[in-house]
Amino acid sequence: MTSSPRRGLLSGLVVARRCEVADIADPRPALRERSGSFSADVAPGHWAQLEDIKDALNAHKKAAQWSQSVAMLVEMRYMKVRSDAVTYNTVVSTLGRAKQWARAVQIFQDMQHYGPAPSVVTYSALVSIFVKCHRWQAALSCWEDLHRRALQPNTILINAVISACDSGKQWMTALSLFSGFASQKLHPDVTTFSSTITACARAHFWPEALGVLAESRRQTVAPDLVMYNASINACDKGAEWPRAVALLREIESRDLRPDTISYNSTISACERGWEWTQALSFFAEMQRNHLQATVVTCAALIAACGRGQHWQGAVSLFENFSSLGRQPDIVMYSTLISACAWGHQWALSLSVLARIQGEGLKPDIVVYNSAISACEKASEWQQACLVFEDMNCSGLAPSVGSYVPLLSAFSKAGQWQHALSLVVVLDRSGFKLDPAMRRLVVTAYQQAAASDSRGALRDPRRSPLVAPRTSDGS
Repeated sequence: MTSSPRRGLLSGLVVARRCEVADIADPRPALRERSGSFSADVAPGHWAQLEDIKDALNAHKKAAQWSQSVAMLVEMRYMKVRSDAVTYNTVVSTLGRAKQWARAVQIFQDMQHYGPAPSVVTYSALVSIFVKCHRWQAALSCWEDLHRRALQPNTILINAVISACDSGKQWMTALSLFSGFASQKLHPDVTTFSSTITACARAHFWPEALGVLAESRRQTVAPDLVMYNASINACDKGAEWPRAVALLREIESRDLRPDTISYNSTISACERGWEWTQALSFFAEMQRNHLQATVVTCAALIAACGRGQHWQGAVSLFENFSSLGRQPDIVMYSTLISACAWGHQWALSLSVLARIQGEGLKPDIVVYNSAISACEKASEWQQACLVFEDMNCSGLAPSVGSYVPLLSAFSKAGQWQHALSLVVVLDRSGFKLDPAMRRLVVTAYQQAAASDSRGALRDPRRSPLVAPRTSDGS
């Protein structure tokens, strides 16, 4: 049976094409240099030198020499040396270390068409490559192909597929795979539980994540620190700070040592739960345990202080972090502006914005929105307009988070003319109003009716705002 040359790396192509794919000029010298016992006159179907070839391939795998591995595979095919699935699996694994997923797929296709048939180990290696390269759809396709071939999966393969579900936010598929262990007479291990909990956490499904953690206890699989950290992270996503704290204490009760990730997630959970004093207490505990704070730690603490309207504490944390020679990132700056906004410190928020620009960083939409919100909370509508204009001039397209505080600032100041003028601009640009914006527009109309004037509706140029930029910058 003949096949198209496009179907695989070794599917009937000329030697020159094979060498081109392997990024080598001539594969035979490369092989002879690395395996002295391998001879160019090996008879077709001869198995005598296969073990030596496998040793060489394993050496290339350890040294992450994927091109040499592919060259040897090409040479074996060219010289008609029969190989088994183990040989191919070794090459696929080597390609996985180098994240060469496209070449791995070529070899996998060659196995399907010409043999040896892919094994469960082959599928596991290929899925692992897809997970590393963030190609979760391809990983799930491999899983479906495995079932079509009626192969029995093992725990390693299922764990890899669950990790792919985590990358693709396919938490229900991850739970389904986890639930299928019993029917396949397999036993989940620590990696299985950790990956499933992480998938649930990423989708903000903390009850399911804690359910998986409870199942590990029932199956006498002792939770490790990774499992606990994933569970605390799930509680963080769900703003379930009491459960996060309980899990942190459970870590200690099991003679495990909480790390920076454990505390970061717990502090973040407290921040989401508006428990800023609890967040600070865990930070103090973290310091007593000689754990170094990270940018994530500081950002969560600043956000917690902001929610507690303790803007002085937020500023102090930021300055202390900077004094240690650590470089704040844009997320940390944005969090500080929001903390100042909660404390009605609009001038301080704008000074932070100026500091960002002065340090050569480019404020993103979140930073600008936080600054506009700070002005809105202080009823500084003119300043909110200036920040909006600065954002528009920087080339950023305003979002709902930009317009809502701006409309609210107009509403608070009784500037219904500007509010309605902005509505006209949004209508002309095709921007769709969300429910919060519609309520603010209704307020503007009510204010207009109370003043018995409609001038702003007829003359939108009275607004100091310009039309938002479109995607092409016009």
